[in-house]
Amino acid sequence: MQPWELGVEKRPDYQFPEPDLMAALLKLHYDKVHSLSPVLHWPTFERGVREGLHLRDYRFGAVLMMVCATAARYSDDPRVMLEGHDSPASAGWKWFHQVQDARKSMLAPTTLYDLQLYSLLGTFLIGSSAPHAAWIAIGHGIRMAQDVGAHRRKFYGDRYTVKSELWKRAFWALILHDRGLSAALGRPYTLSPKEIDVELPVECDDEYWITSNPDDAFKQPAGKPTRMTFFIHMIKMNDVLGDTLRVFVSKYLPTAKPSTPEQDQQMIAELDSALNNWFDGIPPHCKSLDMLWLVGD
Repeated sequence: MQPWELGVEKRPDYQFPEPDLMAALLKLHYDKVHSLSPVLHWPTFERGVREGLHLRDYRFGAVLMMVCATAARYSDDPRVMLEGHDSPASAGWKWFHQVQDARKSMLAPTTLYDLQLYSLLGTFLIGSSAPHAAWIAIGHGIRMAQDVGAHRRKFYGDRYTVKSELWKRAFWALILHDRGLSAALGRPYTLSPKEIDVELPVECDDEYWITSNPDDAFKQPAGKPTRMTFFIHMIKMNDVLGDTLRVFVSKYLPTAKPSTPEQDQQMIAELDSALNNWFDGIPPHCKSLDMLWLVGD
């Protein structure tokens, strides 16, 4: 890269939440958001905050700002609302605006923080009055992932590391958002399953990634269910959603060839079978009433 291509890197002057508010927001994010979209390794992330990494590395700072922004929607602290507004809908926007204003060069290399950031941006924007903005942000994040090859298995190496698993989590979180938003908005998704050969994230909770004995790293204790199971099975259901979108959206393309009722019935039967197989593979401790509602009686 040439210096005139990257330009002058400006360090944003982020205004972070007060220490007590930040601590409360981190707990809310862990309790309400992290299990659904675990793009962070929580012990490492918390250590970075304690050590003031957000004051030295503005990329980590941007991730922290969006963690606070997404958590703000679950807070009843009036300090999370935008100054001059008393609407709970303004919660978190003061931190989102700071991140949005501090855009990096489009020519700068993609980092793990970028993927984490765009996943969190998507999570936040889904709750706005312009959810299509989340679709755009997630699409941008996926293009960045493709730029470094994060959609291919060989990118991750042949052994578990904290860094490789975080890349994997961030990538799959973007894919989940992309297909979900595409289904909700009636728009095409970015990557088809055939273009992805990334393994699923390791089914192990954050606290067992780093251990005193390296042989025990990334191993969930026997008999202890992992919170990651929910995320893993959401990804698997997302594959069925991707196939559904591909089948039904393609039927309405201008160049689509008409199908017979028999062909339509066959496609529906295959998708129904795929969804049943997914449901049968869910561990008993995850089969809550909420998940039963997703697939009907």
